[in-house]
Amino acid sequence: MPTELPAVGDRKVPVVNRFPARYLAIAHARAEVEGTNLTAILEEMLVKYATGKPTRPQTVSRRLLSLYTRED
Repeated sequence: MPTELPAVGDRKVPVVNRFPARYLAIAHARAEVEGTNLTAILEEMLVKYATGKPTRPQTVSRRLLSLYTRED
């Protein structure tokens, strides 16, 4: 847990993440159709998550498990 947050305008930090190839390809294509890039979309999602209210751990577990248990 950080004891101090960087300023809002501080530089962006490069990160490495792993995502399922299928959904990554679909997301890149959607971002292109929408006239943006996936980095901007992921940043938007991160800001919304980081500034939102915390959720109960059990709710988060169920939500994450449900990502791959539904039919596409």
